[in-house]
Amino acid sequence: MSDQGDAAFLIDQLIAQGVTLFCIAPGARSASLTSFLARDSRTETIVHYDERGLAFYALGYGKGAKTPAVIVTTSGSAVGNLLPAVMEAYHSCTPLILITADRPPESRSCGANQTTDHLPLLSSFVRWQADLPPTLSSSYFRSIAAQAFSHATQNPPGPVHLNVQIRDPSLPLTSCPRGDPVSLLSSEIVAPSTHTAQKKGLIVIGEIPSSPLPILDLAKRLRWPVCADLLSNARVYPTEEQLRHPDEIIAAEPHLKPDFLLHFGTRRILKESLPWPIDLHVSPYPFLIDPSRTVKGRACSNIASFCQDFSAPAADPAWLAAWKKADAKCAPPLASRLVEEKKAMDLLAQIAPPDTLFFFGNSLAIRLADLSFFPKSPFGFAANRGLSGIDGNIATAAGLAKGAKKRLIAWIGDQTALHDLNSLPLLHTVKGPITLVICNNFKGAIYSALPLPFAHWRETKTHIEAPHCWTFEQAATMFHLPYSSFDAISFSNSSLVEFIPENLNTERNF
Repeated sequence: MSDQGDAAFLIDQLIAQGVTLFCIAPGARSASLTSFLARDSRTETIVHYDERGLAFYALGYGKGAKTPAVIVTTSGSAVGNLLPAVMEAYHSCTPLILITADRPPESRSCGANQTTDHLPLLSSFVRWQADLPPTLSSSYFRSIAAQAFSHATQNPPGPVHLNVQIRDPSLPLTSCPRGDPVSLLSSEIVAPSTHTAQKKGLIVIGEIPSSPLPILDLAKRLRWPVCADLLSNARVYPTEEQLRHPDEIIAAEPHLKPDFLLHFGTRRILKESLPWPIDLHVSPYPFLIDPSRTVKGRACSNIASFCQDFSAPAADPAWLAAWKKADAKCAPPLASRLVEEKKAMDLLAQIAPPDTLFFFGNSLAIRLADLSFFPKSPFGFAANRGLSGIDGNIATAAGLAKGAKKRLIAWIGDQTALHDLNSLPLLHTVKGPITLVICNNFKGAIYSALPLPFAHWRETKTHIEAPHCWTFEQAATMFHLPYSSFDAISFSNSSLVEFIPENLNTERNF
């Protein structure tokens, strides 16, 4: 990157492509980039001291806005801190653009301070990356920026990485003429003409990048029951064909075996696989979704056009009726110690305002929500299920609310909160109300709920559950957030709410 300001053309082209949010972590090597952004009235900037939390914030923004934010960082370990969010963005197909400042070629591989090879750190988890030399033409930088935006947003979307070599970060970037967006055309994946002669079908919907309405319309047309995960957002549109307790039906009524299993989107939340082979998996992305290695056929297709073209004979009305009858008498089994958590989540579903976006932390929270969370008139549901990590969930929730511009309620566990406490200030970047609910079991409660095959559980549980004694009122005070217990929950402003189950059978210790 030249010291005369060619980086300005890179940033200007990203703005021309439609980028409006730049997330900045402090640093000297990236100072010239930061100063240019600070003076450009077309952009909004978010500054956060921790690259890891900042990256998850940008990830959440991409989930909510469906367009990428740009992260700007300095060199060295700052780039390594981006990796967890980049991994999640890669696996969840979330648009994200990274600009990392770097040393010029003469400073590499010679022991120069804060210098390392940035590209291998992220190369396995980006859709595309480029190492930009210190000086080239303005048209080069505009072209690179347009390519970066295209790779971040086209099929499949995901993270891209621009590594910018800067010789003298103390020289400010000059202003540049504003340019028009470079046009890069993309092609739509057309649905294959598909049909089946089977009448007794079952539709499974995982997380999908588009509306579930075409799938629900297909189920209505075929009269096939629907097993929809929380993150499919099918619960936003209640239909007769949707089942509330599909896993319990499958366990209790093995005779209800479908002749054709149609699976849309990602894997399911509760279980990696169903007890039957999947006859056809449909997704607009080319990734294999087959943990059980039983998929018989795959269609890389636009979901809406696939549903319009797919055909099957009309099902016997008794087929759907049998599933609905079984659904009415089934309920998910819960460990006795989780009953209070379920009651609290049921209460939240009743009192949450309509048109609310819900975010659920991984581990226990998302599993409980998938089992039994059915709020009235929700806007939608979200989580970080690309890799199902508990890191960066607070930052992701804040970025999600920022990008979606919706009231948001985030329900996370205590260890998830401890993982990301330094992201609490990011809640203040959200204009609308955001409520963070921390369910505090004083340990990793998920391990008591899972059928882990440990022969010496009593001796090893402390090492696995990591019990603690922390509550979160002082953390809220430190970061100037209103705090309340779950009994006093309010949705009128941004706040931290703590829920502590009364039936805890645990020692609060280190």
